[in-house]
Amino acid sequence: MKRVLFVILLFILISFAVLKGTMLQVNSTLTLANIEAQAFGEGGGEAGGDENCRTSVSYSEMTQKCDRREQTIRITMTYSCEGSGSGICNSGRVHYYYDCNGVEIGKTDNVGVKSCK
Repeated sequence: MKRVLFVILLFILISFAVLKGTMLQVNSTLTLANIEAQAFGEGGGEAGGDENCRTSVSYSEMTQKCDRREQTIRITMTYSCEGSGSGICNSGRVHYYYDCNGVEIGKTDNVGVKSCK
């Protein structure tokens, strides 16, 4: 009886650990998607030519081998101002740092607001 109870308890604990790991990966992905959506929404809009002041955003990833698999360890979001019209935009970089399990372990935010003129 104790052996059966032990096996059931072990199965529950392993299931919980797998589920928790999956949830961390999904939450990390959703957070990144929210950051990108917010970044694109902060600009002056898509309409018009070079006269509009707007924020341009680029994205890059750095990976390394962790336990024989490629894992993202740093994501960089670069904000730059474009256009010569009046208005404000964001300029600078945000770095997100991750461990080998995909969990965010740090953030460096050097983004500031400035004017295009």
